[in-house]
Amino acid sequence: MGALLNFIIKTSIVLSVLLIPLLWSPWTLEVFELSKQYLFLFLVLVGILSWLARMILVEREVHFKRTPLNLPLLLFAGVMLLSSLFSADWWSSLFGYYGRFSDGLFGVLASVGFTFLVINTVQRPRSLMRPFLVSATIMVLVGYLSLFGVLQQFPSLPLIAQQVGFTPMAQSLEGFSIFLAFLVSFLALVALRSEIKLFPFLGNLVLVCAGFGLLLTTDILQAWILLLIGLLLVLLSGLFQRALTGAPIRPRRLWFPVILLLLTVIFLFSPNKIPGLPEQLPREPMLSQETSWSIAFQTLTDSGKNLFLGSGPGTFALDFSKHKPRDLNQTPQWQLRFDRAGSHISELLATTGILGLLSYLGLFLWFFLVSLFFLKDKRNYPFFFGVMVLFAAQLVHDQGTVLQVLFWLFLALSVASWEAPKKEFRFFLRRFVEFEIVAKALLLLFFLAVGTTFFFGARFLQADMNYLLSHNTARLNLEQRIDKATNAVELNPWQV
Repeated sequence: MGALLNFIIKTSIVLSVLLIPLLWSPWTLEVFELSKQYLFLFLVLVGILSWLARMILVEREVHFKRTPLNLPLLLFAGVMLLSSLFSADWWSSLFGYYGRFSDGLFGVLASVGFTFLVINTVQRPRSLMRPFLVSATIMVLVGYLSLFGVLQQFPSLPLIAQQVGFTPMAQSLEGFSIFLAFLVSFLALVALRSEIKLFPFLGNLVLVCAGFGLLLTTDILQAWILLLIGLLLVLLSGLFQRALTGAPIRPRRLWFPVILLLLTVIFLFSPNKIPGLPEQLPREPMLSQETSWSIAFQTLTDSGKNLFLGSGPGTFALDFSKHKPRDLNQTPQWQLRFDRAGSHISELLATTGILGLLSYLGLFLWFFLVSLFFLKDKRNYPFFFGVMVLFAAQLVHDQGTVLQVLFWLFLALSVASWEAPKKEFRFFLRRFVEFEIVAKALLLLFFLAVGTTFFFGARFLQADMNYLLSHNTARLNLEQRIDKATNAVELNPWQV
């Protein structure tokens, strides 16, 4: 039984890394984020349930690693729960705003649970880089096939997959470009540091060039800024390698990130698009940073509750509607209702208040300070670097499910690779029969809670599928479409 539970735990983590960036569903009204969040929540709950079952039923002892990040993680989750309880829109705070879902309480709790699961069960952190690389390679390949019209030659594909600029990661090219900037930065670090033997050098070089080529095609300003930040961090890590790891850098290894940095600066400030690249790529309207922070600060001043707890997770659309700038009505975006800010950090301030932002920044800063003591461990540095770049991404762009999972994944892998003294909390259930009975009862209750979550999740997913069918004028008559819409309401009456 123990071997089976170990297999389930490992599989749930690997599938989270491999499948969430690639999953999308043409059978639901919301194509990308809904299926990704459902899969993420499902895999995390299955992994945690198996982890608890292994401890209680097989090992008969409760144990978990005592790391410096345990309390900050629990504090952040607690603040998010408190903010959700006093939210202006309780449903959106629980499940996330429709079309996003990653900004809800369930998404945050799944991320924190995923972090604890990885820290306590992954023995070889670098083993998860292989599914990450496979997933990234497939996304880059699909990006090229879409941007250069190959997918459009297959009429049997869903219509959304035939659109120029389609990517399985997200509906917008902006989010995909942010991921590409992170990927290129991360692989540039791997190429620079010979001791970080994650991928073959040739495969690394090909994927870096392919990712950079897609960035040239999409030409998103925020992605260029993030890539500039990432490559500067790569060069700084090379220049200060002796101080960080005790080993000198080989000067000839600096040429690769230096060339990438020079090209990034050129294309960042170049006013002209490279001739021959696809034109008229879809662009998602985004709030400016100035407007996003203005709305965030105005939301804080609405009430004392908003000052400390914000309007509630997943409620930025309400904040925007209430504090929409008047001059925005003089622009082509006058009729749009933005459900996200221009950056994840400004949105966090608006929706979770000062306490939410401070708990999140405190978690990150504490992680940064503690990590400084372990940077001489060569196994830790690539994950630490990944957290730095992904946090920088949150300063220049909003956060979808894929970037959310990657941030918490790299944070967990960095903590798991710390060469800290192995401290664990252990409680031997086998010594106390009464506590063992209570633990098994709590495990049963958690199992029932997970089953209930899956039941309602299946209802909500079926409701979204039926609502999509109610819009199908080609295959269904009016009466059938009304039946599908009615059935969707019956399955999920809380989101009508």
